[in-house]
Amino acid sequence: SSVRLEVHITSFLAKHFPKDTPLFKFIIRVRSLERILFRFMPKKYVILLAMLAILGAALIIYPTYHYGIGLSPDSVGYISTARSLISGKGFFQYDGQPFFLQPPLYPIILAPILEIALAINLIIFLSQHWKNIL
Repeated sequence: SSVRLEVHITSFLAKHFPKDTPLFKFIIRVRSLERILFRFMPKKYVILLAMLAILGAALIIYPTYHYGIGLSPDSVGYISTARSLISGKGFFQYDGQPFFLQPPLYPIILAPILEIALAINLIIFLSQHWKNIL
Protein backbone atom coordinates (compact mmCIF):
# COMPACT_ATOMS: atom_id res chain seq x y z
CA SER A 1 0.00 0.00 0.00
CA SER A 2 2.91 2.38 0.66
CA VAL A 3 4.27 1.71 -2.85
CA ARG A 4 0.87 2.55 -4.32
CA LEU A 5 0.74 5.76 -2.27
CA GLU A 6 4.24 6.68 -3.47
CA VAL A 7 3.18 6.18 -7.10
CA HIS A 8 0.14 8.40 -6.56
CA ILE A 9 2.21 11.14 -4.93
CA THR A 10 4.86 11.01 -7.66
CA SER A 11 2.27 11.11 -10.45
CA PHE A 12 0.48 14.00 -8.72
CA LEU A 13 3.73 15.96 -8.44
CA ALA A 14 4.64 15.27 -12.07
CA LYS A 15 1.21 16.38 -13.22
CA HIS A 16 0.97 19.61 -11.21
CA PHE A 17 4.58 20.81 -10.91
CA PRO A 18 7.11 21.08 -13.74
CA LYS A 19 10.20 19.04 -12.96
CA ASP A 20 12.61 21.96 -13.29
CA THR A 21 10.95 24.14 -10.61
CA PRO A 22 12.63 24.57 -7.21
CA LEU A 23 9.44 23.48 -5.44
CA PHE A 24 9.38 20.13 -7.26
CA LYS A 25 13.06 19.54 -6.47
CA PHE A 26 12.48 20.43 -2.82
CA ILE A 27 9.52 18.06 -2.54
CA ILE A 28 11.53 15.22 -4.11
CA ARG A 29 14.37 15.85 -1.64
CA VAL A 30 11.93 15.78 1.27
CA ARG A 31 10.41 12.53 -0.03
CA SER A 32 13.84 10.92 -0.35
CA LEU A 33 14.78 12.12 3.15
CA GLU A 34 11.54 10.65 4.42
CA ARG A 35 12.36 7.29 2.81
CA ILE A 36 15.83 7.31 4.40
CA LEU A 37 14.45 8.19 7.82
CA PHE A 38 11.79 5.49 7.69
CA ARG A 39 14.34 2.93 6.55
CA PHE A 40 16.81 3.53 9.38
CA MET A 41 14.64 4.80 12.22
CA PRO A 42 11.55 3.34 13.86
CA LYS A 43 8.35 5.05 12.77
CA LYS A 44 7.65 6.46 16.24
CA TYR A 45 10.98 8.33 16.25
CA VAL A 46 10.36 9.79 12.81
CA ILE A 47 6.93 10.99 13.95
CA LEU A 48 8.48 12.43 17.13
CA LEU A 49 11.14 14.19 15.06
CA ALA A 50 8.48 15.64 12.74
CA MET A 51 6.42 16.82 15.71
CA LEU A 52 9.48 18.51 17.24
CA ALA A 53 10.23 20.21 13.92
CA ILE A 54 6.65 21.48 13.67
CA LEU A 55 6.78 22.67 17.30
CA GLY A 56 10.07 24.48 16.65
CA ALA A 57 8.66 26.18 13.56
CA ALA A 58 5.57 27.21 15.52
CA LEU A 59 7.71 28.64 18.31
CA ILE A 60 9.47 30.83 15.76
CA ILE A 61 6.48 31.77 13.61
CA TYR A 62 4.00 32.57 16.40
CA PRO A 63 5.85 35.44 18.10
CA THR A 64 7.07 36.94 14.82
CA TYR A 65 3.86 36.62 12.78
CA HIS A 66 2.31 40.03 13.48
CA TYR A 67 5.30 42.28 14.15
CA GLY A 68 8.26 40.70 12.36
CA ILE A 69 11.50 39.42 13.82
CA GLY A 70 11.97 42.33 16.18
CA LEU A 71 14.75 44.42 14.73
CA SER A 72 15.16 47.48 16.86
CA PRO A 73 17.15 50.61 16.10
CA ASP A 74 19.76 49.34 18.57
CA SER A 75 20.30 46.09 16.67
CA VAL A 76 20.54 47.95 13.37
CA GLY A 77 23.13 50.26 14.93
CA TYR A 78 25.13 47.34 16.33
CA ILE A 79 25.16 45.46 13.02
CA SER A 80 26.01 48.54 10.95
CA THR A 81 28.81 49.45 13.37
CA ALA A 82 30.18 45.89 13.18
CA ARG A 83 30.13 46.13 9.37
CA SER A 84 31.89 49.49 9.61
CA LEU A 85 34.57 47.89 11.79
CA ILE A 86 34.99 45.05 9.27
CA SER A 87 35.48 47.53 6.44
CA GLY A 88 38.06 49.45 8.50
CA LYS A 89 36.05 52.67 8.85
CA GLY A 90 35.83 52.60 12.64
CA PHE A 91 32.85 53.05 14.96
CA PHE A 92 30.29 54.55 12.58
CA GLN A 93 26.66 53.62 12.04
CA TYR A 94 24.74 53.17 8.77
CA ASP A 95 23.98 56.90 8.53
CA GLY A 96 27.60 57.98 9.03
CA GLN A 97 27.09 59.13 12.61
CA PRO A 98 29.64 57.98 15.20
CA PHE A 99 28.58 55.09 17.40
CA PHE A 100 28.72 56.49 20.93
CA LEU A 101 25.29 56.08 22.58
CA GLN A 102 25.66 52.36 23.38
CA PRO A 103 28.59 50.43 24.81
CA PRO A 104 31.11 49.43 22.12
CA LEU A 105 31.76 45.83 23.21
CA TYR A 106 28.87 44.21 21.33
CA PRO A 107 29.90 45.52 17.86
CA ILE A 108 33.48 44.47 18.62
CA ILE A 109 32.28 40.93 19.41
CA LEU A 110 29.83 40.93 16.50
CA ALA A 111 32.36 41.98 13.84
CA PRO A 112 34.39 38.72 13.72
CA ILE A 113 31.16 36.68 13.85
CA LEU A 114 29.83 38.58 10.83
CA GLU A 115 33.16 38.13 9.06
CA ILE A 116 33.08 34.36 9.64
CA ALA A 117 29.44 34.16 8.54
CA LEU A 118 30.25 36.04 5.33
CA ALA A 119 33.16 33.68 4.65
CA ILE A 120 30.97 30.63 5.23
CA ASN A 121 28.29 32.02 2.92
CA LEU A 122 30.90 32.65 0.24
CA ILE A 123 32.26 29.11 0.57
CA ILE A 124 28.76 27.63 0.33
CA PHE A 125 27.92 29.79 -2.67
CA LEU A 126 31.12 28.90 -4.49
CA SER A 127 30.76 25.19 -3.72
CA GLN A 128 27.22 25.18 -5.14
CA HIS A 129 28.02 27.22 -8.25
CA TRP A 130 31.60 26.24 -9.05
CA LYS A 131 30.60 24.69 -12.39
CA ASN A 132 28.99 27.94 -13.55
CA ILE A 133 31.94 30.05 -12.41
CA LEU A 134 34.62 28.03 -14.23
